[in-house]
Amino acid sequence: MALMILALGLILSLQAVTQARHAAAMAWEIRRAHTLLTHLMESAPRSFDELRGDSDGFAWRVQVQLTGAERPVEVCRRSTTLTNVRSGRTYAAATLETCPPADPA
Repeated sequence: MALMILALGLILSLQAVTQARHAAAMAWEIRRAHTLLTHLMESAPRSFDELRGDSDGFAWRVQVQLTGAERPVEVCRRSTTLTNVRSGRTYAAATLETCPPADPA
């Protein structure tokens, strides 16, 4: 009987450790995604060209699109999307900002 109680305690402890590892890995992934999103939103060139790349285990994309709103200044929506290569989770951030100057054609 005592052996059964010890075995049950060990099984429950191992499950708790597995769940804690999973939670820690998820928190670390979210932290890395937040850091990369912030970096890309602040440093990626402001242009209408779509930018793509890979960094720190994430595939990323930065886009700038016209909002189409009637304002004295053109306003664009700048969005950044990350996809974790291993887990497949997607993270995104967006902001409204003054549109970059149009390329003279």
